[in-house]
Amino acid sequence: MKTQKRLLNLKTSIFSKVTGSITYSSRAKKILTNIDSINYITSDRSNLVGSTPAIENPTTTSTTTTTTTVITYVVGDSALGGKIAYILQPGDPGYISGEQHGLVATTNDISTGASWGCQGTLISGADGIILGTGNQNTIDIMTGCATSTIAARRCGDLVQGGFSDWYLPSKDELNKLYINRVAIGNFVSDDYWSSTEDSSTNANIQSFANGIPGVSNKSAFYYVRAVRSF
Repeated sequence: MKTQKRLLNLKTSIFSKVTGSITYSSRAKKILTNIDSINYITSDRSNLVGSTPAIENPTTTSTTTTTTTVITYVVGDSALGGKIAYILQPGDPGYISGEQHGLVATTNDISTGASWGCQGTLISGADGIILGTGNQNTIDIMTGCATSTIAARRCGDLVQGGFSDWYLPSKDELNKLYINRVAIGNFVSDDYWSSTEDSSTNANIQSFANGIPGVSNKSAFYYVRAVRSF
């Protein structure tokens, strides 16, 4: 607006009035023609070459990036309610490529002497041997044997480290505890119960003195270490 006002003043200053009408010299006409052209352009900026039109209501977008941290465990780590006792390897039941799964053991024995229970009674379903079968063995033992102090019930009723899904390890799971006993810690050189039943009178045990597995009378008292799966 200031530019237009200055141009108008310049235009007015070069007018000459003769008998009530405006006349122009040839130089004045040339100047006025240039002024009118400039005034037109400045009053309509859309005609300016290279001008940028105004952007109304600009939209701002943002992108949120979420980073997920994957924790990798090693045997002996304190995690998931206890000590990492075993990590599944290719060929193990339940192994999934690209994922970590395995066993967690309680940091200490949960009993220094408990019986397997229900001597003379065959517990249906409690015969799982391989990795991943200890939990179902424990459920079957607790269902088929009501004795409150048996090894399986001590594990199945356990709440520790913020978890309540502990169980008595199967024969093969117990062997993994023996193999990694030093990293896990706090084992004694004595026999431990597994949840794997052998017969109506016997169940599987393993010596943590020499690693030798065996079977024993269900009424005998041995050490108990609980595990959970992750």
